[in-house]
Amino acid sequence: MVNDIKVGRTNVDAKNGKVTFTPSKEDSIERLMEQGTDFTYDQVVEDIICDKAMLLILREALAELNREEQELIHDLYYKELTVREIGIQEKVSHMAIVKRHMRILDKLKKYFL
Repeated sequence: MVNDIKVGRTNVDAKNGKVTFTPSKEDSIERLMEQGTDFTYDQVVEDIICDKAMLLILREALAELNREEQELIHDLYYKELTVREIGIQEKVSHMAIVKRHMRILDKLKKYFL
């Protein structure tokens, strides 16, 4: 049994009898599962694909940030430090960190519009 979301087309040229196969532009469940996608009963395939697309956009957007901006995002979202903790580390006020953070988020928002 094939679990493709949509199958491709097979075309036969009437003149020379040549058979060509045009694959579908949609993805297959098998390929998504090979990449580690876990289909739980409450997830819709379209939602999963949209989430993956958003993550790809976010990765590209983060790569466009300079080193300091990337470090701040890493500290806030990956290390889960507070703005006060980062302010203490960098010897600046927490409000300076908040303002930097807001400028970075404004830069990132442009990628999602």
